[in-house]
Amino acid sequence: MKTKAFYLTCYLVFSALFFFPFSSNAEEKLLTEKTPAIGEVVALVDSFFGPLEKSNATDSLKILFDILPVGNDTQESIKQDVQILTDKLGYPSSHEFIGYKGLGNCQRYLLVYFLSYHDKMPVAWEFTFYRPKADGKWQMNLFRFNSDEIFEFFGIPKIQFESILHTLTQTPSNK
Repeated sequence: MKTKAFYLTCYLVFSALFFFPFSSNAEEKLLTEKTPAIGEVVALVDSFFGPLEKSNATDSLKILFDILPVGNDTQESIKQDVQILTDKLGYPSSHEFIGYKGLGNCQRYLLVYFLSYHDKMPVAWEFTFYRPKADGKWQMNLFRFNSDEIFEFFGIPKIQFESILHTLTQTPSNK
């Protein structure tokens, strides 16, 4: 009797692991159409990348810390992380908006994703924005970056990522 229960448990666990990730991918899809709220946060991220693309991490981080309410210890840690990134890969030559995730129809809490292009490899970035008051200023609650596991970082299937990049790189005459 214990053997049947063991096999039944293994079957249920395996089934859950196998089937549920496929059903959740649709919920994790990155959105690419720009809403007014997305336009505002993209502009904030663009202002961060601008100085960084000109090899000016100091001004770039100043812009970041104006919208990211963290203490001095955390700021120093972020500075070190960005320094390590630029030492390894160089400063980015450009960046690109990849997409975003929201919570339902919420327009006051957004996760936006970017790629920055460096001489050695691209870097994936995630920025989490929150607007405390409907007509107030945006603040950044979190940001992170990764150059090794880009598809996993974005939490999307590789084929969807490639489709998004293809759409973003087409000129209006090619669409």
